[in-house]
Amino acid sequence: MNKIASDTEATVAAAELREAFDMLDQGFGICELLLDDDGAPRDYRVLQVNPRFAELTGIEDVAGRRARELDADFDETRLAAVARTALQGEKQRFEIHTKRIDRWLDVYMAPLAAPRHFFFVFTDITAQRTLERDWKAAVETAQRLLAEINHRVMNSLAMIHSVVSFETRRLDPGEGKEALGRVGQRIRALGELYRQLNAGGEDGFVEAGEYLKEVAFGVVAALSDSGRIRVNVDCDTILLDSRQAVPLGLLLNELMTNALKYAFGQEEPGVIELTLKEEGGNCLLHVADNGSGILEPAAMRRAEPDSGGGLGAHLIRSFVIQLGGEIERRTSGGGTIFEVRFPKSAAHP
Repeated sequence: MNKIASDTEATVAAAELREAFDMLDQGFGICELLLDDDGAPRDYRVLQVNPRFAELTGIEDVAGRRARELDADFDETRLAAVARTALQGEKQRFEIHTKRIDRWLDVYMAPLAAPRHFFFVFTDITAQRTLERDWKAAVETAQRLLAEINHRVMNSLAMIHSVVSFETRRLDPGEGKEALGRVGQRIRALGELYRQLNAGGEDGFVEAGEYLKEVAFGVVAALSDSGRIRVNVDCDTILLDSRQAVPLGLLLNELMTNALKYAFGQEEPGVIELTLKEEGGNCLLHVADNGSGILEPAAMRRAEPDSGGGLGAHLIRSFVIQLGGEIERRTSGGGTIFEVRFPKSAAHP
């Protein structure tokens, strides 16, 4: 009686296990690795699968059949992976694409107690991969649109700068001509930013050192005789978000303009030192000239960033605020130094 009861319990347990096996939402199978006469892996046989396997792979009636028979594009590297699991006990996870019904599957494979036997579990990740593909396509589309917008803005700014420069040249010397010239330089600084964005490898970021160098050289070329003022540039390679690069470039434009306007005489040669360094989570912009360092009171009021000052001083204060930074000015008989410290955007490492 005990043996009959024990056999009955085993039968019931096996039936329950089979029912659970068939109800799995994942594809499940048990296989046996086959060896050739020399003991080398040559194929593997599928011993048992659940119904979900056929739904996920599009292959039916696989029990008892060999992998080479089931797959016309049998992958020898996959056989090597199966051998590592069946012979060495290595657990593995990888992804496969079933061409027959266009599904992506996550595969988990692990050894069983019986020699050369292993099991696999297939999980359908098609929806996830489709989402990733659609997301990638959307990002690529957005990048193309952004590049097109940057290109159009760059061209528009170049056109505006040309018109402003033309009008500036037509004016007689005076405050109007000078003011319009400074407007043109600000437009040029913005145009350079968009040129950098257009040429950059990362959308929305610019290499700050290269950008600032172009802004500085542009101001010198526009406001001084060729070769009279030398600019020495020493900038770390720093990627900045365009939201920071805009006020930074315009700030440098104002500081360079002040140096050229107030530090040197009309025929006096000079040197401007431009550095940008990263210190921890902050950036330090350093602009120094070797001019007289002594400004006339009226000019001093216009150039001093923490005074009431003119438009340039107000713009300097505004750009520093946009950067979330602080500015310090030191002047002496050996020149004037502006230092601006601001936090680097956390949007990029």
